[in-house]
Amino acid sequence: MWLKSSQEFSKTDIEEIKDIGKDVKDLAKDMVGKAKEKLDDIATAELVQQTVTERLPKAAVGPKGKGWEKTIKKIKKDAPEVDNPWALAWWMKDKGYKPGGKK
Repeated sequence: MWLKSSQEFSKTDIEEIKDIGKDVKDLAKDMVGKAKEKLDDIATAELVQQTVTERLPKAAVGPKGKGWEKTIKKIKKDAPEVDNPWALAWWMKDKGYKPGGKK
């Protein structure tokens, strides 16, 4: 297809070109809208993750340091009446206890 000069376009050609331009513009708007939705979803997910991480009680995660995992497992095994062994482990650490039952 050879390109026409602007004088060779008929009114029909010009209308078709305008319609194509509108279609492309609408498609671009849709794509931008979908991209914004995705970005909003990603931002929301990151915000939720950050909020959960910041507000996650430290009792849900055992104390850091060597030996506390074994202590928590031992509490679970030997004291089933303890509802939250992680909270107990944190309390023990805050009171100066060392893992393995040493103070």
